[in-house]
Formats: sequence, structure tokens, C-alpha cells
Amino acid sequence: MYFHAVIFMYAFNYPMLMIPAFPLFPSFFFGYRLRIKGEDYKFMSNEKISIVVPVYNVEKYVSKCIESIINQTYSNLEIILINDGSTDISGCICDYYAKKDNRIIVVHQNNQGLSMARNNGINISTGDYIGFVDSDDWIEIDMFEVLFKNIVNFDANISICDYSSVYENGKNDRKDLSQIQSIITLKGKDILHYFLLNYHGHTLIHETVWNKLYKRFLFDKIRFPPNRIYEDIFTTYLLVDAAQNIVISSTQKYNYLRRKDSITGQSQTTKIFDIVEGNLQRYEYIKLAHFEFEQVCRKILLNELIAVLYKISREKFFETSKEYVNRMVDIVKNIDIYSCGLEEYSVRLLELFMQNDRKWIVAIKLYGNSLKI
Repeated sequence: MYFHAVIFMYAFNYPMLMIPAFPLFPSFFFGYRLRIKGEDYKFMSNEKISIVVPVYNVEKYVSKCIESIINQTYSNLEIILINDGSTDISGCICDYYAKKDNRIIVVHQNNQGLSMARNNGINISTGDYIGFVDSDDWIEIDMFEVLFKNIVNFDANISICDYSSVYENGKNDRKDLSQIQSIITLKGKDILHYFLLNYHGHTLIHETVWNKLYKRFLFDKIRFPPNRIYEDIFTTYLLVDAAQNIVISSTQKYNYLRRKDSITGQSQTTKIFDIVEGNLQRYEYIKLAHFEFEQVCRKILLNELIAVLYKISREKFFETSKEYVNRMVDIVKNIDIYSCGLEEYSVRLLELFMQNDRKWIVAIKLYGNSLKI
């Protein structure tokens, strides 16, 4: 590694002398950045990354999003903007950038939802790798360079970075950039083990799909479920399980805008129930494919169900939620709540809930903070 550092230091000081030597670099240097005559040349590679961006009524945010993508230091990109029936000028903004940058492809479609927008983007993509960015978010200038280098250097099938939550008031949870950044590699069943055991902790395998770079083959059989809001819950565990080899960087390269009027920020019973359905589908999958993780996955399912109940109990639409509450009663009745390590008050709450005893509403409001939800 010292040899590599010396080579690059020499190259930056005497670029014209080093150009013939670039073919001699070790095989893991698939690209390079070189400063000549004051110009910073972008990271070059023959492998193309397709970036799928679903766009829906984000005229205030989409320009910042697109700018952050077209200015990436990794330049071999295919940028697919799926205008999902926007009723504002988001589609026009996409067309404007397509005229400026020939790497951009714009698709205008009737509103089909986020999942189908992503699926349609995957279907027309031609890249060796696939990544996702939501149109109200933005990424650091070197995000895809970092993800690509890691996926190559560590021979991984998924490369992950951390993200920073940014709020509309300007506050964020960005880490101290002076801290040493860590790299974690996981293989085989260790991936699911890490993902599930750290589900409510500080795992870097977040369920979100947009802080990751995927090898294309992972989407040969996997797509996002239509008509779901929390679609990542239904999908990410399948992708990481199929990957068999992932690399995780703790660097925060994705900026996630938390806004109240976003799709996930809206309180709708039919939508937040997707959280339960997604966790139930994952539990059924884990129970069949990786039974050694059944217990921990069952605990996650029950904790997420309690979190949804807590949300419902606090909202005005509680009285219109009976269909979904009854569905959750059926789920709890058909699952063992005693042998997965739930806290005692969580077990007691679920016992009341199974009996359809309205006391659970009082209990969940009273102990909401204790439930860590």
C-alpha cells in the first residue's frame, strides 16, 4: 500500500511523467483521478452504474438531487429519471437536465407509485451496477466512487454507506468528520445475522435501498412490491440474503431529507400497516429459509407491530382502523409471543391485545416511551 501511495504522490506532482505508467497499476485500480492544467478529471471506469430516480411532485427539491448526481466523481453513469405522473413542474425540470447531460434518460408515466417507478427504471437500465436516489434527497459528490471502489476492492455484491438525516429546519445528524471511518465486510449467513441482531440498534445495513450499490444480477428475480409505501421492508432482506458478500462503510455519503409531507411522513393507517405486512413476509421467509434466525425475526415483527399500534392509538383515524387492528390480532394469535425475548410489559400488552381488551389502548399510551418505539 505504501508503494501505491508513493506512485500516486509522484503522479500528482509529475503527471506527464506518470501517464505511461498507469497501465502498470495493480488490477484493483479500475480508475484514477488526475489533475492536469488545474482541471480535476473524474474517476473513470468501463463499468457503468445505472442510477434510478423516481420523481413525483418534488419541484422544490429535484434540481438539487439531479445536480448532486450529474456532478459525481464517478462519471460513467446512466441516470434514469422516472417522472411518475407529477402534477407540478418536476417533469419539465427532468427534461431540462436531460438536454444538458446525455447520460440522463427521462421516462414520463402515469402515476403508478414509487415501487413501479423503481421497477420500470430497473427494467430499462443497462448498467453493470444499479443504485437508487430518492428525488427529494441528495448525495455527496463522491458517493458512487466510494461505493464502487469498495465493491471492487472487497469483491462484494452490495456496497453500503451510511446516511445523514437532514430536517427541514436545517438540523442534521451528521457525524464528526474527523472520526476514523470503518469498513465492515460480511459473508453468507453473517449478513442476515448482523442485519437482524442490530435491527433496532445502530446497524449500517439499513432497510433503505438508496444508500447502496448493487451488482445487477441481484435484480434478476427481485422487484419492489406494487402499491406499498414501505416497500424497502419487503425487499432489502431478499437482496442482502442473495448478495452473500457485502461491504459496509461508515462514511455518510447520502443525505436523507425528512419532510412532513413526504409519502412516508404522512399518517395513513392503510400505509403504516405495510410495516406489519412487510415484517410478516420477512418473518415467514426467515422461518423457512434460515430457521436459526426465526426467534430474533419474530421479536422484530412483534416490536414493529406494537410500534404500529402505538401510532394508530395516537391518531384521529383510530376508529377507522378496525379492519387493520383485527388483522393484527389474528397475527398475534398465531405467533408465540413468549419465547423470543420480548420485554415483560410488551408481552402483557400483546396479551391484552389478543383478548381484544380495550385496555391495551390505555396501556400502550401509558407505556409508549418504555416500549422504545
